[in-house]
Amino acid sequence: MKKGIHYEIRNGFRNRIVRYWRTPIVRTGMGLFLAAVVILCGQTLAHVLAGSAAAVLAFAPLLKFDKSGLSGENEKFISDLEKRMRLEPDSAAKAEVMNLIKKAQEEVEAMAQRFKDLDDDKITALKQMLGTDDKGIRSILAAQGETLKKLTDSINKQPEDLSIRSQVIKWNEDNKEALEKIKNGTRADLKPLEVRLNSPMTPANTLNGSSYIPRPEFESGATEIVRNALTFWNTITKGRASSAVYVWVNKKNPEGEAGWIGPGVAKPGVSLELASEVSNAKKVAASEKVAIELLDDVEGFASYIEQELRFQVDKETNDKLMTGVADATTPAGIQTVSVQYTLAGVATTNPNFWDALVAVEAQLEAGNLAGPITHFVNPVDFANMMLTKSQSQGQLFIPRMPQGVIIKDNNIPVGSFQSAILQYYNVKIYKDYTVTYGWENDDFTRNLVTLVGERRIHQYVKENYTGFAVFDTFANVLAAIDGEGGDVEA
Repeated sequence: MKKGIHYEIRNGFRNRIVRYWRTPIVRTGMGLFLAAVVILCGQTLAHVLAGSAAAVLAFAPLLKFDKSGLSGENEKFISDLEKRMRLEPDSAAKAEVMNLIKKAQEEVEAMAQRFKDLDDDKITALKQMLGTDDKGIRSILAAQGETLKKLTDSINKQPEDLSIRSQVIKWNEDNKEALEKIKNGTRADLKPLEVRLNSPMTPANTLNGSSYIPRPEFESGATEIVRNALTFWNTITKGRASSAVYVWVNKKNPEGEAGWIGPGVAKPGVSLELASEVSNAKKVAASEKVAIELLDDVEGFASYIEQELRFQVDKETNDKLMTGVADATTPAGIQTVSVQYTLAGVATTNPNFWDALVAVEAQLEAGNLAGPITHFVNPVDFANMMLTKSQSQGQLFIPRMPQGVIIKDNNIPVGSFQSAILQYYNVKIYKDYTVTYGWENDDFTRNLVTLVGERRIHQYVKENYTGFAVFDTFANVLAAIDGEGGDVEA
């Protein structure tokens, strides 16, 4: 082992050179060992590029070290190193350098491929994006950051604390210098303490206009609209039919009569005719169109619109069964199949509305029609009837009421009445009321659903029961039954 002042060679020069910490730097600018490695790599690269002869010529001057200032073992080491330098690299080093050169060339080609589509305009745009002016990415991000900070500060900003404690603390801060002077025995002016109180506390200055303080209570359902009751439809008796065509047979035109005869005398002959009548079921319907969002978002909305749809169908049914003129699609209303008051022989002095209804009952019974009688009158007329009084020997009393049932109905005009033996006014339900949901035309793309509510019924009055109903005004009946032409009372 050779040992110098700053190095030692162990197991021969080719195996290891151990440098000490304080090895002096050769004036070439590189460490001794590092310089040797660089020289070897340079010789190898020169050999690969231009052949070994060119390498000798190119790198020969680099093999001379500046040995000025060296002596002893150091000078001997450098001289020995110059002798041992080889200009011809071995095959392994050559292959390694070739691989490095090839890899570097591939990376350069790949980089060139990535940037081949960059023209002058795109390069200019990139420069603008990377610049420091307002168009640069950094400037844009900085502006956005400032905006976000302002938003965050506004969100996190706490409302002013108006508690007495907070107001006193703020007063101390505002008068900090003055208080210090007072503590030191110096005269100073203090700002007055104005305590702001939320008193008296009222809903205006305490609830801050909130709609949910105190916590509200929501009533379930929705308040129904005030409308005329469907009195007639709810009163009449409904039957049921199983076919869209309903047929019945009437007896008519009877002839002959029985007689008392002696033995051997021909018996009197009698006969009659039969005639059929037919009713075709008629449909009443209504529809609604609603957005799916309403059905999803509003609790109970489906029930609300179904109730309204049902009411409209029932209302149309009620109206037409009272006033409808019969045709191919409309049933005959009871008013259109009623007769006026025409009975002769009923009379009284100073007749009133009660007397008028009694006279109407007499006309229905005089036509040989039997059954309970129902009177529909307007609530105003009914009130006047209840207020009517008569005198007997100086005492007031309410006149005798008719035998029929009186029903108040706002659908009857004031001053008119509808009386009938309702069992002769036939209504049979062929198809019960149904609600159907479905898509229509392009409503599917608009999120609209159509609801259809409908029913089909038979309505008919048999020919043999003509005269079962009377529709007239109280004035006409009172005029007809006023026996002496006196004053007419309600």
